[in-house]
Amino acid sequence: MDRIERLSRQQEDALQAAADRFVDSHDGDIMKALKSMMLLNKDLQEQLEALRPAQTVRRPDPASPRRSQQQFTF
Repeated sequence: MDRIERLSRQQEDALQAAADRFVDSHDGDIMKALKSMMLLNKDLQEQLEALRPAQTVRRPDPASPRRSQQQFTF
């Protein structure tokens, strides 16, 4: 995750309502809804990556300090 979003009470309520509708659309099965959301997210991520221009792969400079942060993608 790139950043943490802080939601207002109104945004939180809207998000909760959308989540409730999504779970309801999966017959109230939370695990089924979660798996479906993960697959949808994966598909959207792949579409976004296909739209990005190709980036040049650079080899790390041995003289520069290593980055300690790791990025995880689901």
